[in-house]
Amino acid sequence: MPQAPSLNLKKTELTFQKPISKIPSSPVNSEPEIIESPPAPAVQEWQWRQAGRATNWKPLKSLQSTPFKLEKLLIMIGLTWFIPIVLAFINNQLNQIWVWQPLLNSWQQLSRQPLQIIFILLFLFMIGWVWQRYRFFSEIVLTILAILWLTPRLLDGLMEMTNNALIWFPIVHPIPLFYRDPTQGVYITVLILWIFYPWLWDGLLKLSYGLKPLPLMTLLNYSKETNKILRNYCQKKNFKLPEIKFLPIDEPIIFSYGSFRRFARIIVSRGLLDQLTEEEIATIFAREIASIGEWDFAVMSLATLISQIPYLIYWYLAELTEKLPKLNLAYPSIIQNFINQIVNAIATLICPLCYGLYKLLRFPTLYLSRRRVYYSDRMACNLTGNPNALSRALLKITIKLSQTIQKQGKTDFILEAFDRLIPISYQQALTWGSVTPYTDPDPLFQWDLTNSYTQWLTLNQSHPLMGERLKILGFYANYWKLEPEFDLSHLNPPKLPKFDPHNSPLLLQGAPFFGIPVGMAIGGIIWLMGGLCSALGLWQLEWLWGDYWIMAGCIPIGCSLGIFIRINPFFPKIKPSNLFNQPNLSDLMINPKSIPLDSQPICLTGQLLGRTGLRNSFAQDLMLQTSSGIVKLHYLPQWTPILNFLPRILQPQTLITQNIKVTGWWRRGATPWIDVETLETCDSQTLLQSGHAIGSTILAIGFTLWGAYLVSQGGW
Repeated sequence: MPQAPSLNLKKTELTFQKPISKIPSSPVNSEPEIIESPPAPAVQEWQWRQAGRATNWKPLKSLQSTPFKLEKLLIMIGLTWFIPIVLAFINNQLNQIWVWQPLLNSWQQLSRQPLQIIFILLFLFMIGWVWQRYRFFSEIVLTILAILWLTPRLLDGLMEMTNNALIWFPIVHPIPLFYRDPTQGVYITVLILWIFYPWLWDGLLKLSYGLKPLPLMTLLNYSKETNKILRNYCQKKNFKLPEIKFLPIDEPIIFSYGSFRRFARIIVSRGLLDQLTEEEIATIFAREIASIGEWDFAVMSLATLISQIPYLIYWYLAELTEKLPKLNLAYPSIIQNFINQIVNAIATLICPLCYGLYKLLRFPTLYLSRRRVYYSDRMACNLTGNPNALSRALLKITIKLSQTIQKQGKTDFILEAFDRLIPISYQQALTWGSVTPYTDPDPLFQWDLTNSYTQWLTLNQSHPLMGERLKILGFYANYWKLEPEFDLSHLNPPKLPKFDPHNSPLLLQGAPFFGIPVGMAIGGIIWLMGGLCSALGLWQLEWLWGDYWIMAGCIPIGCSLGIFIRINPFFPKIKPSNLFNQPNLSDLMINPKSIPLDSQPICLTGQLLGRTGLRNSFAQDLMLQTSSGIVKLHYLPQWTPILNFLPRILQPQTLITQNIKVTGWWRRGATPWIDVETLETCDSQTLLQSGHAIGSTILAIGFTLWGAYLVSQGGW
């Protein structure tokens, strides 16, 4: 499969052509029929606007926060008089209605001390005021608390599950250490690792990628302005200039890490320095030094450190399973094969578990990761007065990232391990950067800026949408009376349509999650039924009132109802009449109203890319490189993901580098992807059937049985 052409910066007028070719379907056992990919679309050659920069500029205005208002204080004073009256009325009514005495006693005990409630309200009011005045600082604190709360509980649950599993084995015994509370040990370990974090990663990056210091004179050859900005900012903030280190790799990345300002590092790659101009390099370095100056780099370093512990185990253990058979060990072949099988068995169990932990530990930091990007972009513009250069730099990094992934045929370790620290998410850059040779960038921004549901579809993203960032940078350029590199001010999202529970795409899209409050409502109704039965003297059903496990069991049942409701709209039957055959990815990308729920059946041919072996155990790094770009693939085995780990099951990783035909459902979210229905080699000799609909059904049934078990047993 030929590589996508590199971006030509000269402007020409070309007619956009949409090649469509019919792909004949053939059964696996029929005579092989070679299926060729359609021709590449016409290349749209365009050039940068090269908009200017500010010379003498005033800093951007401070972000406005809602001031403390007098009426808020008056409301709080009024509540101190009103709350005792309300509590007395509620107690009088509860004595007549409620029959569950323990809860009534607790409520009455609290209501007799209205000052406690008043103090709680004042405390909440104070938190709200701090949030408004110091929002970014508050977000940093909340992220730290979320990480410190989640990490020991995940480890404690993992240790408990391990011991519960070991009980069923006849030879091994539960591990006594796993019955202890790991909280204190986790905090001490994380603190030690965080302090030594810079030196640990220096060594690891040196061994893996050849990390080495970047002298300031060398950096001066790339960008004189960068050297000036770094020195002036460090003098202003009164801290030592961070160490700048160089990665000799093609990926255009830059990131900073460390525990304290004094020991901070800025890591920059050869791919970034070679791709950007002097002004663009200065703006990217300004983002990093501002992040160090505002201390959010330390918080993100802590968050990255915690999630990287299981990720490193996953990555290097999977890599060991690939390298071990190639080592010439001084053992007989029988012993060496036995060792390989033992290591593979251990890795098959541990690698998916560690990767799942990495994803869980990553989630609490995504909100802060998105927020800090806005602040970093803003501060970089304040330091350089050049929002247009930053706009060009971000888009060039996006294009280069996509081209590098296509060239390497997989997602490199450093892109995923440090995804929250680099300027652009590789997931967003993958398809976006690959279609830019075939279309003008402006239409690609329409979905980012005019889709009504982007704020919900980006909740699982580590970076804001590219269109949002470039639009804000355009506003900064307008503030300094500059022509913006990308003028996107005319693109605005429409007002959300009036909520209709019978026809709400968002409600159906998130049905499994909205099913959770529905399940809680069902549990509340059962509670009320139990209370009513108790009042009527039906003691046989009185136990329903206030039973905690009824509520706990109704939550997974509600989630399963949401999954069942969403299955058919999310995975419609693929028929020749509704199949979109060999479309251009750019056409699919620019539709501003599309959302994942649209579920457009699609058929594409191209080369399958991704990692091999256990590093792709969940098929999480499958991509299809077509003639019009590259797109992410989501594959699920036909019955359950567990089948992926059975030795005789044909896995999609075995088809890496082959030309294949993919049939599935196109999803347009913050990161476009295809939910795979079938993977077929172009000679029709191998066919892999995916099982998204069946897997969702099995998951829903599992949640239903789990909820029923909790209700019937009254516990685990």
